[in-house]
Amino acid sequence: MAIPTVRDWGATESITEAKLDEISTALNFLLAPPRSYAYKSSNGALANTTWDALNLTAEAYDSHAAHDNATNNTRLTAPEPGLYNITAHVTFDINSAGIRGLDIRKNAAAVQTGGTDLAFVIIAGNATTEARLIATVDHQLTASDYVEVFAYQSSGASLNVLGGAAALSFLSFRWVAKTV
Repeated sequence: MAIPTVRDWGATESITEAKLDEISTALNFLLAPPRSYAYKSSNGALANTTWDALNLTAEAYDSHAAHDNATNNTRLTAPEPGLYNITAHVTFDINSAGIRGLDIRKNAAAVQTGGTDLAFVIIAGNATTEARLIATVDHQLTASDYVEVFAYQSSGASLNVLGGAAALSFLSFRWVAKTV
């Protein structure tokens, strides 16, 4: 569905069904804008000192077919141009050695150095609880731009990125405004 536009009407114009339909279409779009929430459905090992795009194999919701669980499942693809609120969360297994990283990138083709960097977080490992990284950014996307979340760890060995629940490791976005 294209972003609807409601035009200005003259003071002497009559109200018609077509004019009311324009308003209805615009309101319906604003009440249910493009949005997607994809997550890692199970734990997966991440190699030491490796940036890897997360495979997002399940969805909490996907209103405009922005995500596919099988093909390019690391991506959320913008169905409409505009400003999007993008959020990524990555949870690492307990381990005090090294650091953990999260990187949100646009149009990176599953390569952490590709595309455009949108948000970047690094923290130290933790011996008593999982390391949970989160980043949120508002960014202009054109239709067909896509975003991916990359994870990194340097514990000295492979370390699990936790999945299995929609809140552990995920990528989401929501259209919030027309492109200015």
